[in-house]
Amino acid sequence: MSKEHDGNALPPASPDRGTVQAVTDFAAGLAEHIGKRFKLVGLELRHAGMHIGVLVGLAVLAAFGLLLGYLFLTISLVFFLAAATGWSWALVILLLAAAHVLIAVICGLTLWTRIKRPIFPATMLELQKDSEWLRNTSKNSN
Repeated sequence: MSKEHDGNALPPASPDRGTVQAVTDFAAGLAEHIGKRFKLVGLELRHAGMHIGVLVGLAVLAAFGLLLGYLFLTISLVFFLAAATGWSWALVILLLAAAHVLIAVICGLTLWTRIKRPIFPATMLELQKDSEWLRNTSKNSN
């Protein structure tokens, strides 16, 4: 009574193969599949980490280059203003320092006013309404 296996249907289950064996095989296959996925994620994370490391390194180098450029530009500006105006270089440095402090204070005050402003006002209003509704509901149920 053996039938030939056609390529489209599943092969018949052997009579000695039990449910426990089928579940065990399934679990083993699932574990292997999950293990391979974790290896793939690990590989991708390693590559992403390297990519992020390169980006951070380039950002640090760019920031350092900008800082040096700003420093040299400021030093050149001190000597240029001292030569053009006839003022001493110490006075020019003092004026540039005052200008930097003024800019920093303006930026700090702007930051302080923006920090006080709520970030999600509509969401906070809805949460307050929900909280009030819950308080009213619990008072009415008592």
